[in-house]
Amino acid sequence: RQARFEEALETAGRGRSVGPELDPALAAELDVVSASAEVAFGRREEALAYMRAALRAVPALSLEPSTTSPKIVRLLAEARTAPSSRPEPPLE
Repeated sequence: RQARFEEALETAGRGRSVGPELDPALAAELDVVSASAEVAFGRREEALAYMRAALRAVPALSLEPSTTSPKIVRLLAEARTAPSSRPEPPLE
C-alpha cells in the first residue's frame, strides 16, 4: 500500500513538471492526488499545502463526498478556510 502512495506522489510530481502551461483542472487533480497520498503517510501539513495549491489552481474546486474519503473532504474544507501558518513548501 505504501508503495502505491509513493508512486502516486512521483507520478503527480512528473505531471506537474509540465510547468505553467499545465491545465489548471489537471493541476488541481494532481494536487488532490498528492494531498491524499500525504494524508496516508500522516504528513498533514504537506497534505494541506497540496490542497491549498489545488485551490489556487481551481478556486471553486469541489470533491464528491460519495466517492472521496471523508478525511480528504475535510482537508479541502480546512484548506479553504484556515490561514496558512507557514510558507507553502515548493511543490514538485
